Amino acid sequence: VCKAESELYTASVRNGEVRCQTCLEQKLETEASKKRFTIVGKGRAAEYRLYSCIECGHQQERQTPDVRAGNIACESCSIGILEADAREKELTLIGECGQDGYRLYQFDSCGHEQALQMSHVREGRFECKQCLQEKHEAEAVNVGLTLIGKGSKPKFRKYRFVDCEHEKEIEPGDVRDGTFKCAICFDNKLV
Repeated sequence: VCKAESELYTASVRNGEVRCQTCLEQKLETEASKKRFTIVGKGRAAEYRLYSCIECGHQQERQTPDVRAGNIACESCSIGILEADAREKELTLIGECGQDGYRLYQFDSCGHEQALQMSHVREGRFECKQCLQEKHEAEAVNVGLTLIGKGSKPKFRKYRFVDCEHEKEIEPGDVRDGTFKCAICFDNKLV
């Protein structure tokens, strides 16, 4: 039990709606400190406070329940971390892209831009889709095919045979290895 004094409405005491504002502020400060923040002021409403990052001093307004749940990070420092992750993976962070959990990056090697999931960048689980498309197109040309689009299954692409103009869905690996045939022409040869 604290020794703080405060003025209370009689009805609040009668209804059991009594809480010590001093204890609440101390509790909020402790919660903020555990997340490497300090409270530097009031927020726009009762459940908001203005927090300052202990590491860098950047400030942001957040709801106290969010801080309690651990949903607070210095937005400015977070961008620095994202930029460092990108540099390490030979990318340049361009900015937001409108999707939660994603940012727009530029590949240093080819200059193409692509929205990537931030966690995938950190883990190195990504590839330039435009370069991959160009690779598949070049591999198709090398074996007498034209890549015309996506297949009905995720791993397949739709190709057109240059000689006979028939179309077939083939896995890019089979195109690369040359292990495919035009099913229509092959069936006609058997007749």
